[in-house]
Amino acid sequence: ATNSTSRTEHFFNENELDKRLGGSVFNMGSLGNTMGMTKADKVVKEHRMVVEAESALLKSISKERINFLKTDTTQPKGPKLNKSAKELAHFGTLDQEVFSLPKDGRDTADGPLERVSSLKRHRKSRHDQAFEKYQHERESIGQQMQEAVSAEALAFKQRLMENDSDIEVEFSALADDRLVVLEEHGVQRVWDEVQSQSPIRLAWIDGLADSLAHIETDRQTLMRDSVAELIATLNEVSAMSVGEVERLMEAETMSLNLTAFLPWTRRPGCSLAVISERVGVRRREVVENKRTGAELIRRLQRAEVEAERARRKRWEDSMERWRKLRTLGAMQAFQQLLLSEEFASPPPRAQLMSSLLEQQEVAHSKVLQHIEMIDSLLPPNAVLGTDAMTDWLDVARSDADRWDEMRQAGIAHLWENEHELHQKALDHFTGLQADVKRYAGYSEEEAAQMLEEEAMVMVRDRQNQAESTLKSLAEFMEKLSATWRSQWGTLGDFLLQLSKLHDDHKARVTSLHQAAVADVKESRTQHDVDDKECEDAYNQATVLLKQSGGQKELEENLSKTMDCLDAIQEGYRKFHTRTTQIVEKNPVTMKENGETYQRDLCELLGLKPNLPDIVVEEENPPPPEPEPEVRPTSK
Repeated sequence: ATNSTSRTEHFFNENELDKRLGGSVFNMGSLGNTMGMTKADKVVKEHRMVVEAESALLKSISKERINFLKTDTTQPKGPKLNKSAKELAHFGTLDQEVFSLPKDGRDTADGPLERVSSLKRHRKSRHDQAFEKYQHERESIGQQMQEAVSAEALAFKQRLMENDSDIEVEFSALADDRLVVLEEHGVQRVWDEVQSQSPIRLAWIDGLADSLAHIETDRQTLMRDSVAELIATLNEVSAMSVGEVERLMEAETMSLNLTAFLPWTRRPGCSLAVISERVGVRRREVVENKRTGAELIRRLQRAEVEAERARRKRWEDSMERWRKLRTLGAMQAFQQLLLSEEFASPPPRAQLMSSLLEQQEVAHSKVLQHIEMIDSLLPPNAVLGTDAMTDWLDVARSDADRWDEMRQAGIAHLWENEHELHQKALDHFTGLQADVKRYAGYSEEEAAQMLEEEAMVMVRDRQNQAESTLKSLAEFMEKLSATWRSQWGTLGDFLLQLSKLHDDHKARVTSLHQAAVADVKESRTQHDVDDKECEDAYNQATVLLKQSGGQKELEENLSKTMDCLDAIQEGYRKFHTRTTQIVEKNPVTMKENGETYQRDLCELLGLKPNLPDIVVEEENPPPPEPEPEVRPTSK
């Protein structure tokens, strides 16, 4: 802006002002449209009425007028001046006006125009002071507007930053380590909290627009009051004509109406409107100010919409990550479940196997006790017998049968538990399928492939491993049971053979003893029969001997009697010889039988008997070799 003196001098040149402003620029309609009916408006309105009256008066007197007075022919010499009718109407005749002027074109020091010039300078000084005061007030109002706008912008920015921090706090709940533990309603709650901030932020933008409009309204009110005060002061000073004041105020009012104070933004390409040198250069206009403010609000709203879309995209990405994380988490939880104790080594299975192991230990202890019972069945603790061994073997087989029943029942319970466990794993897999489908983190093909490769494979592997373990356990225990049965059978057969050998030996000993006794009895019986016959013959011969009547008869009967006695003696001798042979033969037979039993027992036990080897006699021995012929030697 130029200084106040040049500004006032410029507006004194009415033609130059009209030329710069493109003709008559005073239009109170535009001023009235931008100002309300305040006190200043009333003053302006009254001033407008005065200006309109003056314009009408000037238009009336600008018309050509006819002077009916006669012209004075006695005029002083000098140049002839031609004035228009307008000038004649203001100042009278040309001669009077010319004669009243000084010769050098200036008032004298003591002339009456000096006071007029001093008054004009004084009015001009007051005029400049009033305009400088107005300019200072205008700059102060603009500075206040800038500070108010800056304060509103700073407060708005601070609110947005705090709200952004709050939104970031809400989004921090969507970090991977915290996102994986959230449920879907928790993720949705985060978006609800974030979305609830959008109306608040939009309301802040609307509030900023209202604040800027209010600041602009306050500025316009203050400027209207300042302009009204300036108009009143200028009219009171009267340094310029009313028309010049009106034109000056019209230009200033137009400048104020088109001046913007928006320090927070600069729009490139904004047109510069040169109002006048007095008004100065303004970078923005009121219309452009409002347009810029509207553009600012529009950009803020568009930025908020884009920010909301970005937040929505960020939340949707978090939701997508949540779906994938929950899907992977469900997969991992299912895998950990299959690797956990519930499926890897389930307590029911461990309890069943422990019970089966205890039963096996009990059966094994019975096996040992039953084997130890053999000692009580063998000599010298007991008489070895087949019946006792048969009873022992029957008890052993009964124990083996009972253990087989318990073993098969235990294996069957383990298989039932495995079937239940596999069905439970399938149920969990079905739940996993439902969770994966509900999370929808992957496509159906990807989800099906992941379920097959990451979950179903583990189910099958666990089932195969469990079935292999149970089959191995069943085979081992069945083999162990068969081993026990085989050992019991082998031991029983051995004991039965030993008992049978002992029983056969005992039977042979008893048979040999009974045969010897029977032979002795038979020999005695035969001796008794033969001896009775001899005794009867002796008794008869004795009777005959007693009845002998002659020597010859006596000798014959005596000879018969002696023969009978010889027969009786011979019978006793034969009986003794036969009995002695039987009695002497029995120990030999018993010895042979004992040696045979010892050989057979040692052969059964795998031992070498402490007996001489048996010499087998040949049925047809070779003839003895002939002795060599001895020839007599000559003397």
